[in-house]
Amino acid sequence: PPSDLDEVSFVRLTGPLFFANADTLRDRVEAAAAEPVRWIVLDFESVTDVDPTASEALADAVTMAHDRSQVLAVARASDAVKDLLDGYGITASIGDDHLYATNRAALAAFLATERHAPDG
Repeated sequence: PPSDLDEVSFVRLTGPLFFANADTLRDRVEAAAAEPVRWIVLDFESVTDVDPTASEALADAVTMAHDRSQVLAVARASDAVKDLLDGYGITASIGDDHLYATNRAALAAFLATERHAPDG
């Protein structure tokens, strides 16, 4: 039988997010969103920069997830990258409460939320 863990997808992103890989970012999130998941957690541990083009791809990803009634969260972003996300309005789109220090914290939040969510 499926478990709660089948309803969360972690997408690990590496290196700077910039114009040359913005479409790849969009494609990876779209692939995760196509699965029957409720949450998509972007693991930003290795993300060192986000340029304006990549921020547009992230904004598209947030919209796509929200349109599918999915939560898009970010885990393990550095303070510098969090500042960039704030400046681009990404934090406001996903909500401060969906920025997590660790993947485990994101998973714990997902499990706590889903255990209290109404069925159906």
